[in-house]
Amino acid sequence: MVATMSACSSTMEQSFHLRHYVRTLYLASLVCADLGRWDEAEELGQQALRTAQDYSDNSQVSGAAGAISAVLTYKRDFNRAIKYGELAV
Repeated sequence: MVATMSACSSTMEQSFHLRHYVRTLYLASLVCADLGRWDEAEELGQQALRTAQDYSDNSQVSGAAGAISAVLTYKRDFNRAIKYGELAV
């Protein structure tokens, strides 16, 4: 997982495309959640959300917030999951 993220990160730095970058982060977040790596999953989701917010891309904010909501739901942190779920819609 780390090698894949590193390869994606270096590729994205060479040719930045916001939607691809944010989607890569929040999809990696969901993969980490499936592997039970909750802290890493949440951090990747937060990084995707911050980047989308920095560029004011509402569709990517929604996707990243939805991914964080899913991660927190898997983690059984329902109060925070609802907060991010509301941000996603």
